[in-house]
Amino acid sequence: MSYAGSAPGHGKDRTGDTSSPPLVRAAAMADGEAAAACHDFKFGDNQVSDALLARLSELGASAPRLVDTKRLQSTDARVNQNRLELPGRSPISRAFTDAEKARLRTPGGMPVTALDRHGREYEMTCKLWKGDKHYRFMGQGWGSFRDAHHVTIPKGASLTRRVAVELWAFRSRALLLPPPPEGKDGGEESGQHPDGALALVVLLRDDGDQEEAAAAPPAESYTSMFRELAAAAALLTVLMIIRGGAKRKRHDD
Repeated sequence: MSYAGSAPGHGKDRTGDTSSPPLVRAAAMADGEAAAACHDFKFGDNQVSDALLARLSELGASAPRLVDTKRLQSTDARVNQNRLELPGRSPISRAFTDAEKARLRTPGGMPVTALDRHGREYEMTCKLWKGDKHYRFMGQGWGSFRDAHHVTIPKGASLTRRVAVELWAFRSRALLLPPPPEGKDGGEESGQHPDGALALVVLLRDDGDQEEAAAAPPAESYTSMFRELAAAAALLTVLMIIRGGAKRKRHDD
């Protein structure tokens, strides 16, 4: 997905522009913060940046709504598998129009812009995969998002962090809409939703440390267990010595 008057990119940070004079940049930042304050965007208990709120305001975004949450799997995080996969029965299905779903089934899929909690933008391609069994958000954009949030793992490795991903859908007329299929004149029937193109805010939530660490008992418990076993063994040895001595005394008598 691209924007009117701008070129598409991967992981773009719109706050990093240093080509303008300091006063101009300061004024732009102030305008962005004021725009963010004018819109009451909510993301549950998640903390998001002013840069994200300002970008949503700049896009004239509809109120983002949570459309799915999943725990990241190893296949979502491996460096050689650039895709985030959701089941075909995912609630995100209700976010797409019928015409958009038709486009998801094509070999090229449909471009979708994703923003992270810092307002950085990632260009992804969404497809309905294998007879509508899965939604996949694919391409360099997902790989860049994953790298930026330190959840990429090597090929064949297993993800041990417990990380949940939340997908918040919104629409914006400022985003350039996908071209309609051949023979269509535009409008909602051809995928041109009146509220604009579909986009996402993708938020990660770390639900804990490594699974192994979470499941393992503390080291103190091993020490205590060893001491108890040692004490039991010593007591058994003493009892055997006493019993042996008693047998020898009876034998002598």
